[in-house]
Amino acid sequence: MDMHISDLQAFSDFLSTQLVAGRSDLLPEDCLELWRAQNPQPSEFDASVESLRMSIDDMESGQLVDFDDGNSRIRAHFGWE
Repeated sequence: MDMHISDLQAFSDFLSTQLVAGRSDLLPEDCLELWRAQNPQPSEFDASVESLRMSIDDMESGQLVDFDDGNSRIRAHFGWE
């Protein structure tokens, strides 16, 4: 229970800081998205670290794709050309 109160207090402080900094233009959804980006859950952090490790492993093993080639393939796949 104390953890939830602490989390709520931290979020309240975050919102106050945003308002004091002149960020009154933010919608509630924007505030929540910004909060989550700055305060990731441990599981999200772990998943990001694992993704980075896998990318580094791919790079070190030579599994690279030229940016222009990869970009063209992605754009074609989603019909963005």
